[in-house]
Amino acid sequence: RRSCPSSHRPPSETICPRGDPGAVTMPLPSSYNSVSGRSVFEERIKGSRFIAILVPCQSADDIKALISEVESEYPNATHYCYGAVIGPETVQRHSDNGEPSGTAGKPIADALAGAGLSDVLCVVVRYFGGTLLGTGGLVRAYSDTAKGAIGGAEPVERSLCAVYTADLDYPSFNTFDRTMGRFVHRMLKRDFSDRVRLEFAVRIADSDEFEGILDSKGWLPMFGRTDEKYLRGKGLWPPEGPGL
Repeated sequence: RRSCPSSHRPPSETICPRGDPGAVTMPLPSSYNSVSGRSVFEERIKGSRFIAILVPCQSADDIKALISEVESEYPNATHYCYGAVIGPETVQRHSDNGEPSGTAGKPIADALAGAGLSDVLCVVVRYFGGTLLGTGGLVRAYSDTAKGAIGGAEPVERSLCAVYTADLDYPSFNTFDRTMGRFVHRMLKRDFSDRVRLEFAVRIADSDEFEGILDSKGWLPMFGRTDEKYLRGKGLWPPEGPGL
């Protein structure tokens, strides 16, 4: 069977395990869980005020800006500790921000990882209340506050998808919509003008079947496979347009 025409087919089947660039490569997961939006949880522990702010974060480059937003919202706190888990490789980032080493950032990141989440950042703000909690008490406080924010978050699944483009006349689009629309995991772009121009994603797990049906109908040359990426579902499907 032929494959969809493609100018870019990234080698997304493998990744290099974190921390060992010479190691044997491992397959990327077909999906992983993240959160849909912001979640906040607050508790007081022996006079100290702990506030966990959990937000989506798809790149380590975004961490600094997101922490700055938290600092502006909760000024003059004693500590701004954070944990983050990024990407399907679940790379962790964390900071104790002045708390004793290993008592804040790592417990936050471990809470995220333990919940099976990635592409997330959790900042725990502490306003010191005058009572020292000790090493074990700090670990529990930061971990439990992060878990509180996790418990209030709405989970979402990101699936590894193949991205396709198509440029169709209206009869072809209507046929595609009716017979193949079930494969569309997320509609990324659509333009209804003289023709219908689409960019959409199909789960990698479904892509062989999808392309096989396209090929059997003689439609394969009408579709281009341009990229692979992790995406949430839904999007703009089913489409709405003139004459449909």
